[in-house]
Amino acid sequence: MMYPRVPLLLCACVLSCVLGRVTPPAPGPYLPINGTNSWTLGANYPWNYYGGDFGTNSWGSMGVSTPKANATVTKQLSDIRSKGGRVIRWWLFSDGRAGITFDSSGTPTGLDAQVFKDLDAAITIARETNLYLCLSLFDFMFAYRASVVNGVQLGGHTAVIGNAQLYPPLLSNVLLPLFKRYANEPHILAWEVMNEPEWIISDLPQPSVNSQVDPVTMAQFWAFTKTIIDAVHDNTQQYVTVGSACLKWYRVYTSAFSQQKNLPVLELDFYQVHYYSWMNGGSENNDPDLGTVHFEPAKQPVGQLAGMKMPVVVGEFDASSNLSPLLDSFLGNGYAGAWPWSYNSNFQIDWTDYTNWAHAHASIIH
Repeated sequence: MMYPRVPLLLCACVLSCVLGRVTPPAPGPYLPINGTNSWTLGANYPWNYYGGDFGTNSWGSMGVSTPKANATVTKQLSDIRSKGGRVIRWWLFSDGRAGITFDSSGTPTGLDAQVFKDLDAAITIARETNLYLCLSLFDFMFAYRASVVNGVQLGGHTAVIGNAQLYPPLLSNVLLPLFKRYANEPHILAWEVMNEPEWIISDLPQPSVNSQVDPVTMAQFWAFTKTIIDAVHDNTQQYVTVGSACLKWYRVYTSAFSQQKNLPVLELDFYQVHYYSWMNGGSENNDPDLGTVHFEPAKQPVGQLAGMKMPVVVGEFDASSNLSPLLDSFLGNGYAGAWPWSYNSNFQIDWTDYTNWAHAHASIIH
């Protein structure tokens, strides 16, 4: 594995002097990537080892910078690129089992010694394969009730989301060092605040709280998310998004909903939504909170999502069959990209269909 010709830390230091918020993308069927409008065909990687790709813990180091993992990730990301993928969605801190250090009270105290080594290695691979990364900071399992397995705590970090007194140490000790180091890295497309946060919010319209989490309120999650959005915009040239579980809840991310509920407006750069078969046939019609929406992106034009003022990407979906018609429908309905689930987890992608579609639409995938 060859490391970059110009050290990543040097790049970050040189580029940090030219910061300024990235221009928010206009609503529509494309995302600008390095100045070029692109239909963002990608894939969920989403991990080599869940929660272990970036950082270390008492189980040992298995992150991207270790030789075995580096070889595996390089081969797999190269494979995705060869099939026509351009964007990789990848879990960063997951359920908190590695990467972030905490004191005995649960306060974030820093990044462990392996995080930057692993991220540097991941970005090197992204550069060499010419892929763009959407890095998901936290999984909703970050808010699972804590369990300890062989000395490693899994989950148990609801307080980091719900207690505003923990936002300053989360920023100063964890997120700002991360964002500033990679402030202008062109192969980081976006930072995702959380994967499927709807499963942890107790008072969401028509809530569906996962039974294993300690939930938070909308007010708490909006405050947490706005804190991270502002940190990304103030310290990087990258986008920020949320990995929303279902179009059912699209309207909660609009400014109209925030104003209706006296919540801070979430200035996301694009909305990312997930789609699975359990949503088929689901819809809302003039719901006072959720509006009118089909839960299936194949049936729901983006232009008919009232109040949606940013691009929308289908960030997860089952692509094991019927892929080309799905991609055609997403494109036709005005979505700005599609990232099927997944390379390394369940719902294996029909890569032959994927590659053929990518080749047929090469003029819009940059």
